[in-house]
Amino acid sequence: MWSLSNASSGMGVAEDCRDTFLELQRKKTHRYVIFKIDEKRKQSSGGFQDRLVDRAINKRSTVLWKEMFKRFKPILAKIVKWETWSTMAALNAILGWWGRTASATSSPAWNISGEPCSGAAIDSTSFDSAAFNPAIKCDCSYDNATTCHITQLKVYALDVVGRIPDELQNLTYLTNLYLAQNYLTGPLPAFIGNLTGLQYLSVGTTALSGGIPKELGKLTNLLSL
Repeated sequence: MWSLSNASSGMGVAEDCRDTFLELQRKKTHRYVIFKIDEKRKQSSGGFQDRLVDRAINKRSTVLWKEMFKRFKPILAKIVKWETWSTMAALNAILGWWGRTASATSSPAWNISGEPCSGAAIDSTSFDSAAFNPAIKCDCSYDNATTCHITQLKVYALDVVGRIPDELQNLTYLTNLYLAQNYLTGPLPAFIGNLTGLQYLSVGTTALSGGIPKELGKLTNLLSL
């Protein structure tokens, strides 16, 4: 059977031809949709695989970095004989609070090239030397002689003014703290009690006020106060 004329061509089209054409058109659309779905699925799958590869590479890189750090740690420790950068910052903050600096130009000199545990801080210079002031002494026997810790700090009779800085509590390896004959004000900080390695604590002839904090009872190694 023939249908009416096609509006666009003016030709008559049989109904069975038209139905076949419409069926093919539907199948074509269906195949296109399936194709796009498969393509999207492949892209998603590929992205997942890429992520797996990236994760494997990152994991491998982490392992390599850990292995490199393990191998070069002794070398780095010898280059940087210092417990932490925060300890160095604490020392600078303490001296800076009192208007003093770690001197690399004085005699005897220390803090050479920005390394506090150097020069007089680790050689045979006596901690009690009048010329060595302010002063620190370091113990560099830690971690098979690759790590230094500040064990003694002296700021004696330098007319420093102000309270004892909070940063002092970061010098946890101190055994000798000598701050006598200065214009130190405020109370003796309770955190001094956390410096449990202290054997000698000298804060005499200062302007400190208040009582002795009960936390000092934790200083079981203290020999002189």
